[in-house]
Amino acid sequence: MREFKDCLDRCELSDLQYRGNTFTWTIRRVSKKLDMILVNDVWLQSFPESLGIFGVLGISDHAPTCLFMDQHRPKQKWPFKFFAHLNCHPEFMEIIRGCWHGFSFEGSRQLSISRKLKELKPIIRSFSKENFSNLEKRVEEAFAALTQCQEVSLTNPSSSAAVPEEEAHHKWLVLASAEDSFLRQRSRIQWTSLGDANTAFYHRSIKSRRDINQIDFFIGDDDSIIDSLDEIKAHAVSYYSNVLGGPVTPTTSSPQLISDLVQFRCSHESIAVLKSPFSGLDIQKAFFSLPSSKAPGPDRYPGYPG
Repeated sequence: MREFKDCLDRCELSDLQYRGNTFTWTIRRVSKKLDMILVNDVWLQSFPESLGIFGVLGISDHAPTCLFMDQHRPKQKWPFKFFAHLNCHPEFMEIIRGCWHGFSFEGSRQLSISRKLKELKPIIRSFSKENFSNLEKRVEEAFAALTQCQEVSLTNPSSSAAVPEEEAHHKWLVLASAEDSFLRQRSRIQWTSLGDANTAFYHRSIKSRRDINQIDFFIGDDDSIIDSLDEIKAHAVSYYSNVLGGPVTPTTSSPQLISDLVQFRCSHESIAVLKSPFSGLDIQKAFFSLPSSKAPGPDRYPGYPG
């Protein structure tokens, strides 16, 4: 098994996301997961919506496997999110500065700032779409143009050939850095260092995070498959309405009873720290301690877009 794992690592293969039974083989009272759908990064980029389904065993001791290439999900409208790679563009800060000073709103300073941030969202969306849409494709095209210029420069070295090569190299470097920053921020990986380019790792992290957060289908009370978006929403609302909106059962618990069950008590020093008032400096320290790519507020702007 160790040699098999080493083989998977060398081939950069991983188990495709799946739904259904966790174990795929059983005999008597022993169950194991022996069946996997192995894919690599090229597959995940080519078929990002692929999904494996493990069914019931039936007459076999192995669960049947069905591979769906596309889950036919309707396109979702993603909320606004500020990506740090926009700061790499030389014209971005000038555009934002000009728009910021051009906005004028009446009211308090805090309300004025909130409205300005809201008005900036469509401007940032438009700028990002114009300069960084299809970012991965642009990186590939820029690298192909760079290699072509390098080939010309190596075939016939001259100052006239060196200038296009430098321009192509600068364009590719800017786009490649933006791609790395974009994927790193989407993957939510915080421990990588700035400058580390590992797009394959980021792609796997993004795919893994999406697999964990998404709901592909529900199984109804009658064992039916609920897989359409509207039916999934209705089923979730109905379930939690019954759980949270049902009749309230009175409890016999009391704070004194719970206090008798929990033996731990905070020390007087801890109680004093917890009761002490916090200052504006404490709020500032807590805010600045957040990771730079995190958006602590509902406006979807990070604390420091750097």
